[in-house]
Amino acid sequence: MKTESPSLTLALSMALLLSANAAHAGAVIVAANADASTLDHAQVQQIFMAKANKVGSANAVLVYQKPGAPTRVAFDDKVLGKPGPQLTGYWSKLIFTGRAKAPLEEATDAGVVAKVASTPGAIGYVDDAAVDASVKVVFNF
Repeated sequence: MKTESPSLTLALSMALLLSANAAHAGAVIVAANADASTLDHAQVQQIFMAKANKVGSANAVLVYQKPGAPTRVAFDDKVLGKPGPQLTGYWSKLIFTGRAKAPLEEATDAGVVAKVASTPGAIGYVDDAAVDASVKVVFNF
């Protein structure tokens, strides 16, 4: 019986982990009745970095997921291009200087969907599988 070497096992494990992360698909969402339409990558970055404050004609209410949540990790990496600690520092500076209000945070995709669906101007992000009829997708990542 032939066994795999530890280095081969580690390499295969890392490849599976990377492919699972790469396969993670997310969606930026707004309420189903919002007047916002499709957004591009740059517009999403501007909104979630508090450099733009409108979602359609409404004032933007940002809904982030809790730090460490898989969807947040993917969003921070793929869309914002900043790791969690760097993003936390960025927001701390904005809040301290009065240039922005802290984004809302929800622990789950379901929490984000519920908050976005019930809050005028809210915009958040979830795993694709969490999208329901109460929200609409304006950007995929």
